[in-house]
Amino acid sequence: MTEAKKRPVLYILLFLFSFTFFLYLTFPYSVLKEAVFAEVAKATGYNIQIENFGPSLPVGFEGENLQISSKDGSQNIQLQEVDITISMLSLLIGRISIDADLVSKNKGELDLQVSWGILQLALDQNFIPSSIDIDADNFDVGSLATFGIQSYAKNANDLIKGTLLKMIVTGNLVGTAELDLAVDDPVQSSGVVNLKLAKAALDLNDEGLGVAKQNFKKADIRGSLEKGSLKINPKSGFVSQELSIKLKGKTDLRSPLPSSKLDLGIDVNLSGKLKENFDFVLSMAGGKDGGVKYKLSGTLGRPNFRAQ
Repeated sequence: MTEAKKRPVLYILLFLFSFTFFLYLTFPYSVLKEAVFAEVAKATGYNIQIENFGPSLPVGFEGENLQISSKDGSQNIQLQEVDITISMLSLLIGRISIDADLVSKNKGELDLQVSWGILQLALDQNFIPSSIDIDADNFDVGSLATFGIQSYAKNANDLIKGTLLKMIVTGNLVGTAELDLAVDDPVQSSGVVNLKLAKAALDLNDEGLGVAKQNFKKADIRGSLEKGSLKINPKSGFVSQELSIKLKGKTDLRSPLPSSKLDLGIDVNLSGKLKENFDFVLSMAGGKDGGVKYKLSGTLGRPNFRAQ
């Protein structure tokens, strides 16, 4: 093709790019925001508000002061900034990669990157990510945990419902996690998880119980994924003045994923005022003398959870 013939093609491509870019920048994001958030609120029962919602280059969206709250205002999550983008470079090599940058109210940051193979999604309709990367720097997860606990409490047993509704969790997520998941051949999967909660605490917020605020001297989640086996590091667990939770075991990944084999253990021990007030809960769950040991076995699709 001669230079003269190339020019019209280049002009057309430039026009198409400019037109698409113009549409992207002038798209009515406020209308989209209201429509999407209205549907989410209808489906979940939560109100969602966000300021300065608009495009994020090259492809994505961003906003400030995201707030998710219950209808009665008793539950609330706030994020200072939200920025979600799709990697154009990954699309060129047949992958869909989404990068979510979140800034919590305390200015902590969480960078979450998740990717899928385009053929994996199109042909197999397998929505399990092929890679997950997390990089956290003092990101406030305490408010998220409190929100989740209080949401669960609305349908909890009346014996513990009141306590759960008052409970407050604090803590900032620190650390990294890198997981490469071989969807078609799970034994090729690998990765490492090294996360912990800084300044973690559990406050029952009920003077009638006389339980002190539980400040955790250890709140770690560590593990490694090698040859398709996800093993929990023995150093993982949560320890405060009157509460100890130990995590152990492994999960052997299989294809399809629901057939993955579980061999996990959770040991919970209470002491002091926590034991005095909640030993009956552990007894109902099969424990005794302020402690209970749970075994999670079976498969991911059909787990078996029982007290030992």
